[in-house]
Amino acid sequence: MALDLLMIVRETVFFILAVPLIFFSIECLAGLRKGRVAASRIFLRKDHLILSIRGLLLASVFSIPASISLFLWSVYRLEVYRLLAAAFFILFVFFIFISISRLRIVLKGARRL
Repeated sequence: MALDLLMIVRETVFFILAVPLIFFSIECLAGLRKGRVAASRIFLRKDHLILSIRGLLLASVFSIPASISLFLWSVYRLEVYRLLAAAFFILFVFFIFISISRLRIVLKGARRL
């Protein structure tokens, strides 16, 4: 089985983003358990919450062309579709990471990034 450079780069980026994403998500879920505190912080930090939601929106926007290009690659086997799919999936994961990071800021009540 041959490993190509694109696969190594893509999986490395996914791993680098996924490890902190897991910890940030657990921290956000723990913060959301305290309903009263979470609601007040969301109200006070609505600018970061809007950025978090915008990150989720951008992630979902990038997931559509990623899925389409992956489908086209499976049909036509052109490398350009595989490269586009990898790039769009990296952007997808990156914007989810940004979104969870912003939500973490909201729930922690931090003043600065």
